[in-house]
Amino acid sequence: MSISRVFSATALNHNVVQQPKGNNAWVSTDKNTLTEFRIARKYGTVGLLGHNLNVESLYIPGNYIVLFYETNEVPQFEIYSSIEYFAFKAITPSSPYSEFQLCTYPYQPKSELNGILCTAGDVFKMVYAEPYITASRTLVLQTCFSINGDKQGGRLFIKTREMK
Repeated sequence: MSISRVFSATALNHNVVQQPKGNNAWVSTDKNTLTEFRIARKYGTVGLLGHNLNVESLYIPGNYIVLFYETNEVPQFEIYSSIEYFAFKAITPSSPYSEFQLCTYPYQPKSELNGILCTAGDVFKMVYAEPYITASRTLVLQTCFSINGDKQGGRLFIKTREMK
């Protein structure tokens, strides 16, 4: 399956590019382009990374996302609906391997876990490596958001599930 484009009614109309082999930290900086997070696929999840997307309009509960792809050169699509949000404050914002603190973000309920320190591995497992036990595929959109004036200070993840 080769993902080529992702679309939502509110904000997304982006091409999708692949990460170079062996460079799981690479994210395209091209305008209107998302990067498929190669390692997420090993865990049965489609992960799409974007640089500072317009998160205020993108991550709205109930927002539908359409993923376009080709299988054996046959164009296909899947429709996803948002189900869960995770927001983290990066301790070292410039590092993809930073430690993180769970924090609150609009549309995400407050949790007694806010402020707990997590490793990058903990965050990966929580978001990408534990897909829902259903027949539906999981798609995760990831972007940075601004915390205390730092545009890369926060990481926002939205888990979506394929609608059958």
